[in-house]
Amino acid sequence: MVVAGGGGDNAVSAIGVGAVSPGDAFISLGTSGVLFVVTDAYRPAPQSAVHAFCHVLPNLWHQMSVMLSAASCLQWFCRLTGTTEVALLAEIAELSEEDKANAPFFLPYLSGERTPHNDPDARGIFWGMTHASLRAQLGYAVLEGVSFGINDGLQAIERERDTDRAVLAGGRGRPQPVLGPAAGRYSRYAGGDPQRRRDRRRTGRGAAGLPGGGQTIAAGV
Repeated sequence: MVVAGGGGDNAVSAIGVGAVSPGDAFISLGTSGVLFVVTDAYRPAPQSAVHAFCHVLPNLWHQMSVMLSAASCLQWFCRLTGTTEVALLAEIAELSEEDKANAPFFLPYLSGERTPHNDPDARGIFWGMTHASLRAQLGYAVLEGVSFGINDGLQAIERERDTDRAVLAGGRGRPQPVLGPAAGRYSRYAGGDPQRRRDRRRTGRGAAGLPGGGQTIAAGV
């Protein structure tokens, strides 16, 4: 009988999305937002609140930036304005480029913030609203704020190393629309847009692969 040690949800998910080599990365958007990068050594960066832990695979480590409120910001805004995520995203899709350019700014610090600020007292802000501001513009601002919050984490990690390949993962998080406002920032990975996967089984699939070292599962992803 093989007895295999477990791992944290993101480290196990890394096997499920195939992030098993140094430089591989994935972004997971749920209640919080995580940028996970595989490394070949332990690389702590406490000055910018970048986590560093062992990978679930031998001789590998990972760095991880964490924003405390990601897709949950969209859920909060929908609840506040009496709409659904699907309906709001449809409204946002109808905005003109001028509407987007005139949208307010949003800081997504509804629960404080981890990377890179490490400040539990940070607070969310809408800035730049007028009588002409539309609900869809505020919704766009939420997506934009979350997107650039993830980018803050990317910059914190890039100060330590570069990343080679990125996967966007999310269930309820809807990674494509949330990262849409800053998609170009991630387009250099994998020679184009990051791979997008909406697969709630990635953590379970990764956990199932642990007894075999994870490589077999990852090779099929």
